[in-house]
Formats: sequence, C-alpha cells, structure tokens
Amino acid sequence: MKNQNIVMLCQQSWDIGIGTSARNLAKEFAKHNRVLYINMPLDVNTVLTGYRQAGMEKRLRVLLGLEEGLVLAEPNVWVLTPQVLGLSFNWLPMRNVFNFLNRLNSRLLAHSIGQAIEAVGFDSFYLLQDGIIFQGLELKRLLAPRLSIYYLRDYMLGVPYFRRHGPWVEARLLEQADVVVTNSVYLGDYARGHNPNSFYIGQGCALGLYQADADYPMPADLAEVAGPIIVYTGYLTSIRLDMELLLTIARLRPQWNVVLVGPEDEAFRRSALHELSNVHFLGNKAPEQLAPYIRHSDVCINPQVVNEATVGNYPLKIDEYLAMGKPVVATATRAMDMFADYVYLARNADEWLEQARCRPGRPEPGPECRPHCLRPGPQVGGFGSGPRPCPGHAAGARYQPRSPGPSHLIHRPFMPSPSIQPAVPTSGPAAPTRQPLRIGIEAQRLFRPHKHGMDIVALELIKHLQQARPRKRVLHFCEAGR
Repeated sequence: MKNQNIVMLCQQSWDIGIGTSARNLAKEFAKHNRVLYINMPLDVNTVLTGYRQAGMEKRLRVLLGLEEGLVLAEPNVWVLTPQVLGLSFNWLPMRNVFNFLNRLNSRLLAHSIGQAIEAVGFDSFYLLQDGIIFQGLELKRLLAPRLSIYYLRDYMLGVPYFRRHGPWVEARLLEQADVVVTNSVYLGDYARGHNPNSFYIGQGCALGLYQADADYPMPADLAEVAGPIIVYTGYLTSIRLDMELLLTIARLRPQWNVVLVGPEDEAFRRSALHELSNVHFLGNKAPEQLAPYIRHSDVCINPQVVNEATVGNYPLKIDEYLAMGKPVVATATRAMDMFADYVYLARNADEWLEQARCRPGRPEPGPECRPHCLRPGPQVGGFGSGPRPCPGHAAGARYQPRSPGPSHLIHRPFMPSPSIQPAVPTSGPAAPTRQPLRIGIEAQRLFRPHKHGMDIVALELIKHLQQARPRKRVLHFCEAGR
C-alpha cells in the first residue's frame, strides 16, 4: 500500500513524551503514505482539572486561536490538535442523553478533522481509531472514510472512566468497523465476539532504539544508584502496576535498588514507595533515552496488577527488555503466556522474590556474581560474596529458551523460519564462561527471529486493508498462513 491517505484518531497525544504504539505505527505508515494524526480533543472537565499538566498550555493556545493546530511533525505526518472544547457528561447515567450529547461532540470533532483533511489535500482516506474514544462513535458516518479500522490494543473497559458507557460504546465501535485489528490474542478473541472481521496482527517494537551490542553510557542519575539494580520503564499508574508488590519487594530486600523510570499518576506520587531509600524515581524519559537505563540494569521487571485492564494487555516494554538481552521478571497473565519461553513469570510475591533472586545465564560461574546476580551470599547484605556460586551459575547456564519460540510470535507471511537454534547447554565443570555483553547479544539473536518491528505490524495491517471492501459490497478476508 503506497500513496494512500490515513487519518488516525489516537488516545495519546503525539507529543506525550513516552513511546506509544500508535505513534510508531504512524511513522511506519508515513514511509510510503500520508498520515493525519489526531490528538484527543479537549473537554471541559479536562481543562478544569488538568490545566497545570504538561502540554496543556499549548493545547489551550490552539483552542483560543493563538497557535496553529495543524502542523507537519515529520515527513508525511501532519498532527492536528483540534480547536474543539467538548462537553463533559460521562457521569450521566441515561444512555439516550449521553448519546445525544456525544453526537454534538462528534460533530464538533468531525468538523475540525474535515477542515484539516481539506488543508492537507486528502481526497479519500482510511480512518483508524486507536481504541475507545467516545467522540469517535459517529466519525465513520460523518467523515465517510474509504474504510474504517478499529485498533484495539488495550482493554479499556477495566478503567473506571469507561465502566458506565464504555461497554455499549465499544461494542458499537467494534460492530461498525470494516476491520478490527488487535495486538494480543486475548483481545482478538474479545473483538471477534462483536465483529468476525477481527485479526490479531501482533505488537511491533522500535527495535532500532534497543541494541544489545551498542555502547550505551551510564545515565548520570542512574550512576548514583548502587547495585544490584531492578529497573521498570514506563508509565507508573495504579491501574496497571501493583504498588503493594513493589513495596513488598523493596521492604523485604532492602539491599536491592528498585529504579522506576517514567511519569507517575497521582496514586504513585502519594505512594509510600517514595519513603523507601532503595526505591528511586528517575522521572519521565523520552523513548530515545530508555535503552541506557535498561542496559545498565541487572534485572528488568513488569509488576502488573492483574485486573480487567491488564489480563489481556500486551506490554511493549517486554519487547524492549528482551531486545536488550536482559533477564526479565513479569507478572503472569494470559497475554504473557506467549513469552513463557523467554521471561520469568511470577504469580505472587514469593515467586517474585525467588524469580528476581537469580537469573541463570547472566554472569559467569563463580562467586563474583555481582552485579549480574541478585542472589545474596551468606554474609548479611552481601551479593554473591559467599564461597559458593548460585546454582544456575555453577552449572554454567546460558540464556536458553525451552523451544524455538511460540508459533504466534511468527508472522508467517513476512517472517522466515528461525535459522538460529537455541543454545545447547555445555555440560561438566569446564563449562565456558560468557561475558555479560555476549549473553545479551545471544539473547537478542535468539529472540529476534520470533519478534518483529513496527514495520511488520504495519505490513500486516495493510494486508488486511488491501483485502477489505466496504460492507455494502461483498466483504472477504483471506488470512495467509491459516
């Protein structure tokens, strides 16, 4: 698909400051097409409660006509901040009243998008909606796109804001879409309950930003943290992360240092985690700045709380951790099953403490395990300082998936069969040692044949768009490899 026009209505603003799948996908589309990326429109409640938030001043200037809302952000990517202030009525329990007011908001948004479409010279276009956005409910009817695509990458109905009207709104969004694409098998099953033209296309990763063999300098704020270091990167939100688990780990293992890299929600800002000397909040970092924090960590984690919003969520950070060749510990969920051969999954605090303790395959065998092992030696507060090495290191273990990888990680139309076989453990006491960097490179090579960048996700989505036709005609899909 080349020289096409794509309009993307997205939950997260283009300049949000953290990596997002929607923005990465827009960049991939823009290599051969033209993209109009729509930021979420403002509403009255957002302005009243979030006027001090970062980026709000610029959006208010656009709203007041003091700044241009349509800008060329990158080659072939225009970003529109709608000059729209919508009504806030999500609190209304009556569906008919909500639906009436939402149509008014949708008309305001459609008018703003229509003006931008005319300004950039789009004649016909594809409309891609990034998840449940109330104002998007009427856009297919009002904008008359060539095809409408619903991109489902999070189960947002588990978020309190969407519990009242979200179920019926998302059901309608799914049903009216010409194509639904999802980034996890769990969400794919859910989507097919509303629309048979739903497809799991996988989750892409900006692999170019995460190179295990690159020489990343130690970040200045991380250099002040003593090892061993456990790192989490991403948005720190109580809806998705288990704060009690983090508190338990930090309190029971005071010799470990937990480093949290990312912006915080209000619950995290008020959390008792800030009172612990071995928990370090390093703030938000741009996607281009994250790799050094991962590179200089000992273990990377994803301590999700298990709820409706996370059970089927595909955590992009797992791809980033593995691409850097790092040992990873994560909460076990259905969406994480596909990583079972590559990460250490834990179901409770005891398993978390055990899994994070020692990751076989990182250091060389021997007593000097630190900084790549979190297993304490016999001395109080010591790490690897005792006379005997960790069991995994004594055996000379190496990073070794139990199988070539789950089949659903391989996009058959685009991915070749794996040419690199899992490493065979070397037996006996003379097992060769491996430098940590080499282990990272090996882990990356073993994983990457079963993973893909955003280019493959874009290709997979484009494949379904090329095969789709508006529902008024015969709609037929042929999914290669099935």
